[in-house]
Amino acid sequence: MLETEFRSLAENVIFPEIHNILDKEEYLVMAGTKITVLQGLYQNFEKYFSKIKLKGKSPDRHKLAACICMSILESVPLVYAKNIVQPNKKLRYLNEFLAINVALEFMHPYLIYVEYKNDDLSLKNDALQRFCMKLPEKKICDKTTYGQNLIRDFHSSFNKSCGNRCDIFAYSTIFYHLDRYNRRKLKEFREQEQM
Repeated sequence: MLETEFRSLAENVIFPEIHNILDKEEYLVMAGTKITVLQGLYQNFEKYFSKIKLKGKSPDRHKLAACICMSILESVPLVYAKNIVQPNKKLRYLNEFLAINVALEFMHPYLIYVEYKNDDLSLKNDALQRFCMKLPEKKICDKTTYGQNLIRDFHSSFNKSCGNRCDIFAYSTIFYHLDRYNRRKLKEFREQEQM
């Protein structure tokens, strides 16, 4: 992904998501100016993208989503305002929430294109507007949802006290499975539309 493409992703997906969160959370601020945040995000993206190239792997949408996600997690674009003393748990995980949402938003048009490849443009555009990629809602192994577990795991994988155990290919596998889950949901969405 070229820097111009990444800048477009930032302008159309990352910064709007950041501002959606900032509008709802008074105790958060962006960690720097838009330019410095963008530079940090792209620098980290390039670092993770180069790991894919070093392994000789082709950069599919899942690997790119993983690079984007990990770039956000490492850059930490959302920080606490100076007047907050003890953040609540919800605030603690907002960078992880942001990273997952941006990665899903990045994969969204690809999913629609694959599913609607033989349909006309108006159907594709309608699906882009009406279908949103989501995390599984079921509680899988304990009292928390899949999304809550994923956010907590992403947080601990980038937490220096936990040993910073992030792996680009493990993240891309997670996004592959989320893509498969949403592909099934999109097929259900299409079936309901045709009824």
